[in-house]
Amino acid sequence: MRKDIVACSDKCVHLPSEDCVVFSDLHLGSVNPESPYPEMEHEQIDSRIKGIIQEYNPRILVFNGDVFANPKADEKSEMMIEEYSNMVDEIVFTVGNHEEKNGGFPDFVRAEYEVCRNKKIGHFFIHHGHHTPPEKAEVHIIGHTHIQKNGDDILLFGENCYYNSDVVVLPKFSNYVGGSELSNVNTKGHCPLLTDGRSMTAYQVVKEY
Repeated sequence: MRKDIVACSDKCVHLPSEDCVVFSDLHLGSVNPESPYPEMEHEQIDSRIKGIIQEYNPRILVFNGDVFANPKADEKSEMMIEEYSNMVDEIVFTVGNHEEKNGGFPDFVRAEYEVCRNKKIGHFFIHHGHHTPPEKAEVHIIGHTHIQKNGDDILLFGENCYYNSDVVVLPKFSNYVGGSELSNVNTKGHCPLLTDGRSMTAYQVVKEY
């Protein structure tokens, strides 16, 4: 793993040089399929994100696509985001495949925060990973793939794995949505960056959660 990227204690990365933390695939509003009394993941995600903010004290939070399970965010999700905005200087939302499918982000996100297809911060190019990146970068940071190893979410790093660029593949932050096993993952058509780059066998499992 690069020295300028920290694999956080929870499922995200800290970029110390940019004072930034990047999350992917929160799927806020997802319901626990194993619970006899359906419950959303709000409390778990909220406490985990606040713990990350307290631990790393970032200036910027980037929510890298697939942030909400539904196009109309519930009131609790809106309150959570507002609380985070009071703890950091800037929050950025990048567009994921769920946002594209569902017609974009909720109104409160578009009104209050930066929304973009990708975000370049220093030499890091942050995008969800479901489209071919529109420009070259020293480091690509993506999510989207929900890759797991033996049922555990994992953080992957590939050195020079996409046309001489390094690649960080974030795990899904949600614990409720499903994943794909690393040994069986099919990136063809799903994640162009991984399809067009080096084989998944070239990637290092940095952290298992």
